[in-house]
Amino acid sequence: MTPPTEIEPNDAGALSLNLRAAERGDSDRLFEWVNRADSLVAKLMTAAPIPRADHERWFAARLAAEDCLIWIAEVDGAAVGQVRCERRGDAFEVDIYVEAAQRRRGLALRMLEVAVARVRTEYQDARLIARVRTGNMASQRLFQRAGFQASAGAAAAADHHLVYFQEPTTGEGK
Repeated sequence: MTPPTEIEPNDAGALSLNLRAAERGDSDRLFEWVNRADSLVAKLMTAAPIPRADHERWFAARLAAEDCLIWIAEVDGAAVGQVRCERRGDAFEVDIYVEAAQRRRGLALRMLEVAVARVRTEYQDARLIARVRTGNMASQRLFQRAGFQASAGAAAAADHHLVYFQEPTTGEGK
């Protein structure tokens, strides 16, 4: 299990952000977040609320999977979001959520940077991707700021999303 990472406070100096590995006790929180309207509207594969039993099966499988990394972001000890990086073929797909009340504080970028660094530590040769709805400008800006590049793929655009990617920095790894 990866130890928590303290992330330096932002310029205002008033923020203590910690990213810790998700655990079984986080299931209720993640269930609530995934079923919030602001989360569902941004999802590509899920348009309706997810039933509890489906979520519990999904979450248990993700916790057991070696190639799925889920972190809970906490500010001053309170959970404010999550980052998941899950292997899909030759890449790790990134999913990120920040509670609405915590947005526009720079948390998402800092969460994403730490998650990417952790994936790179264990899987140096991994390509990272994120699928973002074409209308989700905040997520598009987030991935651009984090050094991801937009793919020019027409197929993704036809599916109403863009694919952002970040290539590995080295050829060594798992």
